[in-house]
Amino acid sequence: MGIESSDNPFNAELYAKIIIDWVKGQKLGNISDLHPAYNSQGKDENETERRMTEFVKKMNEIRFKASWGLSALEGIVRGNEDIKDSHIPSLVYFGVDNEEALAFRMIGAPRALSFSLQNILDKSLNEYSYKSLRSRVNSLTNSDWDGLKPSNSSLSGMEWKRISEILIR
Repeated sequence: MGIESSDNPFNAELYAKIIIDWVKGQKLGNISDLHPAYNSQGKDENETERRMTEFVKKMNEIRFKASWGLSALEGIVRGNEDIKDSHIPSLVYFGVDNEEALAFRMIGAPRALSFSLQNILDKSLNEYSYKSLRSRVNSLTNSDWDGLKPSNSSLSGMEWKRISEILIR
């Protein structure tokens, strides 16, 4: 996948772990530490920043190729059979592990926030449109935002609200 060399041969198990951590919502810094070429432990701040920038590029490549490959594989496996639509390629691309969080990613919510935003749903996801999801997010109160901020975030609920106002339109 682009960074492999004789020192760093392609490791399918490593990429599977990276993709699994990605869809489970792990932070990119933690995921990058899995890969020997991007591990930032023991590096100075400038080197860590450079490696993180390179890893983000790599992660974009990984998620694109993995979601594309999974989509192609599903087409082969399905053949002419009528199988319920699968969202697995989209889950991998957007980095979430369920359809509710995926819907929030698709309206522009940051990955970390999409996991907690799914808690604002009070009925089945298929009863919402993207427009109604946006309206629901935009109508949240300040106290709602305090309860929805991701648990591992140093940002306040109000900061997450402002980010959402910019991204979810």
